[in-house]
Amino acid sequence: MTATTTTNATLIATNPHGQELRHAANQGTTWPGWYAPLGRSGYWVGTDGGHTFVGRSAADARRWWVSIYGGREQDIPLTITEARKMCWNVVRGAYSGTGDNRLDRWYPVRMGILLDRTGGGFRTQREALDHVALVLRLRAEEAGR
Repeated sequence: MTATTTTNATLIATNPHGQELRHAANQGTTWPGWYAPLGRSGYWVGTDGGHTFVGRSAADARRWWVSIYGGREQDIPLTITEARKMCWNVVRGAYSGTGDNRLDRWYPVRMGILLDRTGGGFRTQREALDHVALVLRLRAEEAGR
């Protein structure tokens, strides 16, 4: 008999009502405190008392989280796929060393616009995506004025 390991769904965000948004990596992932697997991968919302499947993609989760569950849009991290749909990309630098366009750094790039990769860049792809999300949020607020 093979021992199976269970993993808990990853916490993404919590809303003011105490509900949690979690991501299940696969169908065997469990909700913390529960022993039965969730049964499908994707995003789930709930509490210790129960949970509901809200979608496979981050876009589905964001839509439900904001419109139904009272969460904030910025609670859900931007994915590379979503960034690309909005004409942004995050790319690794090309050269080793201490100058610009460093191989160990990530640079946000607006697609269709030739930009040089100057400056320090970001240590991780997640940091660069968070920066893109901030830029998009600020532009949306500015357009809404």
